[in-house]
Amino acid sequence: MQIRDFHLTKTGRVWNQDTQGPWVSKTDVVEFELCGHRCFLAHQLDKRYEEFRTPSALQSVLSGQTHELSMDSEIGISVTYDVEKARTTDGLYKVPIRFYNHDYGMVGVLDGIWFNGNILFPVEIKAHNRFRALDRIELAFYWRLLEPLQPIDVSKEDRKGYVFLGQSKEPREVLFRRRDLRESERKVQEVRDAKIKDPGFSLSKACRSCVLEEEHKAESKNQLSLDLIYDLGPKRKKIFNALGIYTVSDLAQADPSDLMNRWSVIAEYDLSVQRLTGMQAHARSWLSEEPEILDGSQISSPSESIILDLEYCTLGGQYIFLVGMLVVDKDEQVSIKQEFATNPEDESRILEYMTSVLTAHPTYQIVTWSGLSADFPMIEDAWERHGLAKFALDDFRRRHVDLFQCSVRGVRLPAPGLGLKAVSDYFNFKRRLPDISGGLDAVAMYIAYLSSKDDRLRNKLIAYNGDDLDATLFVWKKLRELSEHAPILATKD
Repeated sequence: MQIRDFHLTKTGRVWNQDTQGPWVSKTDVVEFELCGHRCFLAHQLDKRYEEFRTPSALQSVLSGQTHELSMDSEIGISVTYDVEKARTTDGLYKVPIRFYNHDYGMVGVLDGIWFNGNILFPVEIKAHNRFRALDRIELAFYWRLLEPLQPIDVSKEDRKGYVFLGQSKEPREVLFRRRDLRESERKVQEVRDAKIKDPGFSLSKACRSCVLEEEHKAESKNQLSLDLIYDLGPKRKKIFNALGIYTVSDLAQADPSDLMNRWSVIAEYDLSVQRLTGMQAHARSWLSEEPEILDGSQISSPSESIILDLEYCTLGGQYIFLVGMLVVDKDEQVSIKQEFATNPEDESRILEYMTSVLTAHPTYQIVTWSGLSADFPMIEDAWERHGLAKFALDDFRRRHVDLFQCSVRGVRLPAPGLGLKAVSDYFNFKRRLPDISGGLDAVAMYIAYLSSKDDRLRNKLIAYNGDDLDATLFVWKKLRELSEHAPILATKD
């Protein structure tokens, strides 16, 4: 589909890149939110963002594009190049036009535009099912982009956009607050500045999908950067820098009361005693190369538990394709239970299997690593899709223990974060399949399995899931050993 250019302004300006800086797209804004350094590199080296992504991350991008194309036909979106004609007919349109807004130096092609009563509502189509903060940022960007085409006096109720999530044919309405539009304008300028001057890198979840991850981890360790500290993201890092805290050593040696007092003067939000205690414990752990126990009581005994780990497709139609359970009896003897979905329609069968195992051990705690943010939201969505018994799900929630959350409250290690891979690597857990680096790789492998039905891929995915189950139990026992022989360091709020 050919993309045409369309130039917009309500002030008569002509954007000059030499004097005002480069154009900023929605993709630039999203990439900046993930990694400002990558935004700088892409612009300076004249590279596409895709060139920084790992193969599995590229597969995710391609699947998202495929999902958008499939949804176009599902929701009945028509194509038009004639914006003025679409105004008179109303309706949802795919508009293959690259809009240039010369008032703000913004450029972009929308997934769709909903024309209604002379107002142009931006539309986004997303493969994920749950509304994200980035979805609001993207829609606010597009509202600003289309501003010269909007009526002069749009009411507060009509400043909005729409997003189609997952397989839903009904869009979610997203109202824009004043601060959303102000933030959009500010964000565009931040991105433009980042394209010219390197803001530096910060380790984050986005690093997992970047080819520069290992290089940046190594650099952070050499510099003892604050990026190594759990719960200390780019915003907190910026505040700490303003307070003269630049390295792990600075943080470990700082007086906590003085630091909190100075923080409260310059920051918009408070830094709790508990959070700072955890950060400083992590800093000391890096310096000593030894674990720091905050609260050993957080790590329970592994006996009489079921470790649960799910693999799920997060592209297009989202569903669980592999259920893995490691049953640990009272003597800490283990047995593994796994079921694999050979197609999306097979999800209900493996959920029934999971239910049968969990209900067969009604007194066992159900243990996950990061299950509160990952596995259980997927289970809840699946439960609703298949109309399964809610009392069973309520029982599973009641028995659930998130070992990641227990670790957050209980321990800090000289490792970058508290993800299962980072913690298991620290304790030297040996995986059978070290070449599968994470969930994105597993999803890419499952998509390949769906098209090939290659049992070798199926067996690798089952082995990968087994690795995570074994790693969780291995790490749990290690943390338990540490906790039983350490004093409590945590300070309560």
